[in-house]
Amino acid sequence: MIAGLPYMRSKRADFPLVEVLRSVTIPAPSFRRLLPCLGLVFLLLSGAPALAQEDNPLNFDVDVSLDICPEYKLGGVVLEIFYRAGIDPTINPAEVVSLDIDAANDSAVARLRFPSFFGTIPFHVSARCRNAVSLSDNSVERSFSNCDRIALLDTDKDGIANNLEDTNCDNFFSPGDVSNPDNVDTDGDGVRDLVEKVKNFDPTNPGSSPFPFVYSSFPFDPDEDGNANPYVWRSSTGEWFIKDFAQAGSNISFAFGLPGDIPFTYDTVSDPSDVGVIRNVSNQYFWYFHGNGFEYENGARTAILSFGIFGDNVIPGPWETAGVTNPAVTRFFNDEWTFFILNRDGSFRMEVFGGVGDVPKVDDYDGDGIFDIAVFRPSESKTFIKRSSDDSIQILDFGTGTSEHTVKGDYSGDGASDLSFWEPVTGMFSSLLSDNGFDSDKGADKDPDFYFELQLGLFAVHLPLNWNLQDGKLLYTVVDHATGTRFFRPDNDPDAPPQIIQWGLPGDHLG
Repeated sequence: MIAGLPYMRSKRADFPLVEVLRSVTIPAPSFRRLLPCLGLVFLLLSGAPALAQEDNPLNFDVDVSLDICPEYKLGGVVLEIFYRAGIDPTINPAEVVSLDIDAANDSAVARLRFPSFFGTIPFHVSARCRNAVSLSDNSVERSFSNCDRIALLDTDKDGIANNLEDTNCDNFFSPGDVSNPDNVDTDGDGVRDLVEKVKNFDPTNPGSSPFPFVYSSFPFDPDEDGNANPYVWRSSTGEWFIKDFAQAGSNISFAFGLPGDIPFTYDTVSDPSDVGVIRNVSNQYFWYFHGNGFEYENGARTAILSFGIFGDNVIPGPWETAGVTNPAVTRFFNDEWTFFILNRDGSFRMEVFGGVGDVPKVDDYDGDGIFDIAVFRPSESKTFIKRSSDDSIQILDFGTGTSEHTVKGDYSGDGASDLSFWEPVTGMFSSLLSDNGFDSDKGADKDPDFYFELQLGLFAVHLPLNWNLQDGKLLYTVVDHATGTRFFRPDNDPDAPPQIIQWGLPGDHLG
């Protein structure tokens, strides 16, 4: 394990969940029949919440302090704790995980376990005393639910308690939740959930983002002329519009996809670039491929496959073979990022890498043509890379906490991706170059052999757009989503005036 990077492992079979133990106060029961040997039972507030590690994410624990019957220490008296769920009148014995009794001081602490999947439905807990001949009345009920427990959590550290984001309190991100308490950018479009919420967009659907993109890992060149084609997907109609197909001024359009889909592009072993959409069906992601479809290593093709679940960040790319797309997603759960890659033999690979506050930043940093698993940590301005060529871990100190982290690509043309960012306030692209081996110190000194920068774009107007290949060179590019206008400098020349290409309408997914 590397200091500062909390989670790195290749396989995981369990998903432990940190549970918050909430104290519950229940007043004393009253008694119909007062017996000489039977006194009162009190359940009192136990103090500050505690933390415990549970193996099952569907359970949560509650600590309850009890002022027990004075007669308990004399023997012959038992304490019964029970509950009912919601409006159901059925009385159920509570599952007591542990019971620590201090008979000398007439007190005890009981840890009770309840299912968390009841969500907002409350549990009503009460207690009673029993001896050999009589039973006390029930104590006054006190209620709590899983919402109370997650109200004490703020998993993504955004200042909003989990219960205000996970509105049905089911411990999982599901349709109707305000945002994802485990992830500050649920739909992976580079816009934080709360930003989308403030702008009255849906953070669960990339199609409703204020800045929608098409997910891609290569320059999109379906006419194979060596230049990337500007293209858009219009979610309202499901239409694709591709500019300059085969020759200047020749454009094509076709319908593929439905409103609410997530658009992507893909490449196979032998076919030109093509498009597809990802559709949420009962919280499962189904990938629909236009054209010849996803190609397995035995040559078989499929037009539809199921991979990923609702809320995953989509990261298709060359995860096995240079130039060939694998469906892939990454998921934040239990303070860990887990990467899932579908292999072309039909199996899948799972890697845990990164933790709270990290954001995925996959690219081919070692130049072998294969994506490397990587995360950027804005709080430390560090990128952690697991190199696909040798599985070694590389840590690069570059970028800022305010920079736009979605910039990708090999801008220097040496065959390996540079570590690149775009600063929204200044409009400055900056790259820690791979040409001579990444060197954070020399990059910080702006040594031209290790660092390059280029100013392009305006604050609150533009965002970076990846994979603009022109005349064999990848160009830093920004786009205005309000107009569909792309800006780039020829040959990445800082002194060259920007070139302008307009393609698309407001609301289109841009690529």
